[in-house]
Amino acid sequence: GTTGWLNSNSSVKYNGNFNTDRQVTLKGEAFFDVFKDKKRPFKVNTNEVIVSVLGTRFNIASYEDEKNVEVVLEEGKLIFNDKEMNKSYTMNPNDLTIYDKALKDYSTEVVQPQKYLSWTEGKLVFRNDPLDVIARRLGRWYNIDVEIRVPLPEDFRLRATFIDEDLEEVLYLLKRSLPIDYKIENRSIKPDETYAKKKVTITLRTK
Repeated sequence: GTTGWLNSNSSVKYNGNFNTDRQVTLKGEAFFDVFKDKKRPFKVNTNEVIVSVLGTRFNIASYEDEKNVEVVLEEGKLIFNDKEMNKSYTMNPNDLTIYDKALKDYSTEVVQPQKYLSWTEGKLVFRNDPLDVIARRLGRWYNIDVEIRVPLPEDFRLRATFIDEDLEEVLYLLKRSLPIDYKIENRSIKPDETYAKKKVTITLRTK
C-alpha cells in the first residue's frame, strides 16, 4: 500500500522481503505516501540520516553533491534521526528539517510543503536559490552537464516556477533575471565512442 515517486538522478534500494522489513536506502530525492502499519514502521536511510514513519506523506532530498539533506512533512508524523550525533526530532505537518552535512547538525522551520513537492507534478521550482544550486538542479532535471566558468556573487538568486519548459526557454528566462550569459554545446562522441551529455556553460555578462 506504500507508494513513492523518484526524482531525476535518484535511486532506492530495499531488502527482498519488504513486507516484513519496510526499510529503503535512498540516494537523491523521493516522495513517499506510506501505508500505516503500527507493527512495521517504514524507514528511509541515507548516508547521514534515518527517517521513521508509521503512515504519512513526506519528501526527502539527499543528493551526494548537495550540502544539505532536506525532509518536508506533508501529513502525519515523522521521526528524524541524525546518524552522526544520535539525535532525533519528531516532525509535524508542514515542518521542514534541514541537515547540514558539514556542521553535522540540523534546523527546522514551518513551510508550505507544496513548494517542495511540486517536482512530482512536473514543475521545476527555485526557492531563492543561488546559482550553483540552480546549475546542479538543471543538470539533474535535463540530464545535462552545467559548468559555471567564473565565481558569481552569492546574491545571484532566483525564485521561479517552470512548468513543461524546455531547456532553452529556462536558460533564456534565467538570463533575463540574472546578469549572465550561457552557451549550449550539443552532444558529442567521446574517444571511446560513447556520447557525452549536452553541456551548458554559464558566464558573467560583461555588458
